Amino acid sequence: MSQFENLTNADAVINCYEHLLITLGVRVRPKKTRWVKCLPVERCFKPRCKPLSKLEVVSLSIDEFEAIRLSCLEGHTQEKAAKRMKISRPTFSRIEASAHKKIADALVNIKAIRIEGGTCKVIRRRKV
Repeated sequence: MSQFENLTNADAVINCYEHLLITLGVRVRPKKTRWVKCLPVERCFKPRCKPLSKLEVVSLSIDEFEAIRLSCLEGHTQEKAAKRMKISRPTFSRIEASAHKKIADALVNIKAIRIEGGTCKVIRRRKV
């Protein structure tokens, strides 16, 4: 079982490239921590038509989940959503586009969506 098995093709290529650079001794810039309001209660969504064992799975990272929550559900602009996640607007745009593509793939091609991973921390609100 490959360590890249559950990744999309683009993610697998990036991870292979990063692994190669590390093997060659080239330093890779670490991903900046993305801040999320909360972790999802449900971590897997699947069509009712097939058992999970017979479905392909699309992995949606927690930061992609948060980007969709902020932009689609709460209606924030990319600028405001990026500030909430403490990342740049271009980074937010890439995360959001990746999430949209994965969700569309799952809906159109009848795949399960698993929410996992990512470089995230939960925002803890202080009581006043």
